[in-house]
Amino acid sequence: MQPSKTPHQHPTGLPFLVRHANEAMEFQVMDVAGEAFANWDETAKLRYLDHADAVLFALDPLALPRVCDQFRRSQFADSVLPAEGDQEAAYGAAIDRMRAESIPVGRRQLAVALTKGDILSELPIAEKLNARDSDSIRSWLIENGSDLLVRRLEKDFRAVRYLVVDSMTRRDISDPLHPWWTFEWLLRESGAPRTLVEPLSALKVES
Repeated sequence: MQPSKTPHQHPTGLPFLVRHANEAMEFQVMDVAGEAFANWDETAKLRYLDHADAVLFALDPLALPRVCDQFRRSQFADSVLPAEGDQEAAYGAAIDRMRAESIPVGRRQLAVALTKGDILSELPIAEKLNARDSDSIRSWLIENGSDLLVRRLEKDFRAVRYLVVDSMTRRDISDPLHPWWTFEWLLRESGAPRTLVEPLSALKVES
């Protein structure tokens, strides 16, 4: 079943409490519709971006022209909907506005997470993609027509990490596609008091 589209309305934080042993961490997850990144005026409403210690850019690889062509001809063509619109333009709407308002984007770290990793990993075009290696993911993006985007990302931010994530499949914590490693990066780069790398079976998540 395809996930439903996020409605275009003012986003609210969804709180999650992660407990491990005698420690707990609270996450606020913001599910924001793509329309919120249509232009500068819309992104200006997302003021939490201005204060973030680290930034995560979720990039749908199935929407990249070369990948999309192969995806449309695959057995997975009707299983999910690729992102609509220009993803680079959406990125620019947020980052250009922040830079114009003198927000120190260049001092921050960026993670680029290729989403829908479960399907991407099944396509022949991803045969040489090593999800454990940030440099491999970077090279794959360049080879598949995203060289200008990669150049821009690395010009805007102090450092860029590349990830692949799958949020639809049950995976062992050791699997690089497990979404926990995205949270791990955010915790580390946001200066959290500690990170959680223990097996997820030891964690209790409350929503």
